[in-house]
Amino acid sequence: MEKVEYQAKSLADLDLVAAKLVAKFRPGGVIGLSGPLGAGKTALVKAIARQLGIKDQVISPTYLYHQVYEAPELRVHHLDLYRIKSMGDFEALDIPLDDDRGFFLIEWIENVPELLPIADFCLRFKLSGETRIIEEVLCKDL
Repeated sequence: MEKVEYQAKSLADLDLVAAKLVAKFRPGGVIGLSGPLGAGKTALVKAIARQLGIKDQVISPTYLYHQVYEAPELRVHHLDLYRIKSMGDFEALDIPLDDDRGFFLIEWIENVPELLPIADFCLRFKLSGETRIIEEVLCKDL
């Protein structure tokens, strides 16, 4: 996988990153999001939702674990595994990871390493001052 890196200093920049990423998503796909608290994972999901025409307010599913948003042509599944520490914990949530009309954005995917092989790719977030750096990486490299 060729290294791809995006930088975002503002919400407008995140919208540009989201537009480039949405072009890579496929129905049924899984994208992992990894990085420290406050690095921009949920902010990027909000930008992706805007790009897809989703009008609903996108919130962090930290305590809900799973939110679903309907776009005109796609469904977005937003998962947050911050409080999940094992595959058993994930399985207890009973969230099926298949949807031929949607795709999955999974924050903190590295908390359940068994999910890494099913992801199409992962996005690793870093902060450098006020700049969010988002790298496309192979999930096994998290």
